Amino acid sequence: MKRLTLLLLITLFLFSGCSSLSSWVKANLEGVPVWVYEVRVGRNQVSFVGKGSATTETRSKVLAYEAILKEVSSFIGEDVSANHLAQITKSKTVDQYNLKVTQEFVKKEDNLITTWFLAVADRSLLEISRTESERLYLQRLGEIGKLNNSASQYIRDNRDLLAIENYLDIILLADTLPLERGEKLYNDAVGQLKKVLQRLVLSYNSAKGEIPTLNVVLKRGTRSLAARVKEAPILTYYEAYDGLGKPYQGSNHFVTDNSGQFSFRNLNPTLVREGQLCFELDLIESFSKLQEIDLALYDELVQTVKDKRLCYSYKMESRVKDKALLVALREYSLQGSLYQSRYGATSIKSYLEKQQIKTSFAPIENLEEDEYLAKLRQQQSSFNYILFGDVGITQIKEEGGKAFVSVAGFLTLVESNSGNEVGSTSQVSSIGIGKTIEEATEKAFSTFGLISLSLINRFLYY
Repeated sequence: MKRLTLLLLITLFLFSGCSSLSSWVKANLEGVPVWVYEVRVGRNQVSFVGKGSATTETRSKVLAYEAILKEVSSFIGEDVSANHLAQITKSKTVDQYNLKVTQEFVKKEDNLITTWFLAVADRSLLEISRTESERLYLQRLGEIGKLNNSASQYIRDNRDLLAIENYLDIILLADTLPLERGEKLYNDAVGQLKKVLQRLVLSYNSAKGEIPTLNVVLKRGTRSLAARVKEAPILTYYEAYDGLGKPYQGSNHFVTDNSGQFSFRNLNPTLVREGQLCFELDLIESFSKLQEIDLALYDELVQTVKDKRLCYSYKMESRVKDKALLVALREYSLQGSLYQSRYGATSIKSYLEKQQIKTSFAPIENLEEDEYLAKLRQQQSSFNYILFGDVGITQIKEEGGKAFVSVAGFLTLVESNSGNEVGSTSQVSSIGIGKTIEEATEKAFSTFGLISLSLINRFLYY
């Protein structure tokens, strides 16, 4: 009997030209409603069937809703799932398209639960969205075409980093398109960006480590006649000390000129005496736009940039060489009397020891500046340079259980043999805060020493 029934169904399926009958047969064989395979709706309506399978009914329904929105997205030509998933799961509707879930069927087989939803939407509203989506698609396609042409021109002009920025913009635009429309555009742009980035090479020539000074070159490849890349932003990283003698990583921005290079000369007076200068393509901030859409691509591009980083080791030669630097910094009270303290000189000595420069304290004497300096030059002929200066208290204040002391002064580097001034600060001011006036005074003079030396430090090197 079963074989006869099955044969009858197959016969009906083969010899019937009616699609509704074949849908009915298929639905009956699978034990699902006929609307799963064929839906009759009005002329101004569009139907969508969503199916979801999971181990729980709740999850199967969510997947079915997602399937409906995927079909809607395919009809419109733009991914709208994220915009409407919350509403359809809550109310079984999408107001923008007058979409309503009209039928539901749940089937349980072993541990698997499958849910089907039938949704009907207003065709005219969907067409409006599809027309707008098509307009936006054509607009973005035009923008991508212009960016591709611009990138090609940048390559011909040896401005490769500008071409990379164009390909990055294409990637971001292509990501906004439906998968079937944007995938090839996306992959092509990614391939071009990687190709341009991979062949870039940083190098240097005419290097001089004492300053340090060097010319950095960006080429398209390693050959000696490889094209040099113009208008390329480059970041320079280095280690330096701040005004209080604490290390920090500094950076500067450069752009290659028409010869594909730029000259680096240290203009930071607090650059560490011995270290590395590192040069890197300034692209990582631009690539950060990719983090939300393609984290793997972002990580790959960042790693490529880091792999291309160029580092140059240097060791600056001090003017004082193997001799000690004489530190003659006198400290004065608010009334103008000379202290025998060496707070500022001690902070200078500590700072210079980090740079491996020997220092020695000059005797403190109550003489006029010219007379004091002349005496130091005469008696301390074994020192080829003198750090000479005066600093005095300008204000003392006590308030709220704390003491505040302000000081001001100058510091000058003098060649001991000739008496010539190598470099000097203008007036430097600093403030010390402490529980007592003595503590605040010590901090004010110590801070003055660090700040003034940070301004004059570059004169200690050739």
